[in-house]
Amino acid sequence: MAKLSRQYAEVLMKIAREQDNIEEIYEEALEILKTKKFEVTEDTPEELKIFFKFIDEKYILPTLYIFIEMVREELKIVHGEVISAIPLTEKQMSDLENKLSGEINKRIEIVNHVDTSLLGGLRIIIDNKVIDNSIKSKLSRMKEQLYKGVYF
Repeated sequence: MAKLSRQYAEVLMKIAREQDNIEEIYEEALEILKTKKFEVTEDTPEELKIFFKFIDEKYILPTLYIFIEMVREELKIVHGEVISAIPLTEKQMSDLENKLSGEINKRIEIVNHVDTSLLGGLRIIIDNKVIDNSIKSKLSRMKEQLYKGVYF
């Protein structure tokens, strides 16, 4: 199934390139994967409408996952997570995306997850790299330093 899904994703990518429509199909694929519903509407790109007609339903989601990976690689898009004690505003997310994009020279798409145990600050995960600037981690490091002075 994986091999066939990859082949379908490659065909979809080729069509998207030929039609110069990679971004629009990419955005629609992200939406489909988020909702897990592949309903064809008038807003659905024509390439996806045709694609859904010819592909067996069981291959759609795996194919879209592979397609998204291919687009991210081609357009140098990195997916990341920002974990915070409270939800971030759209402006905060946008500012953070812009700052991080400038530092790694790639486009970043981040999602915000809330973890109240962090107490404050942020934990950012991008490309298997973790930037932990949360109060929880700072307290943990302070505790280690205190114990180090007493017990070592």
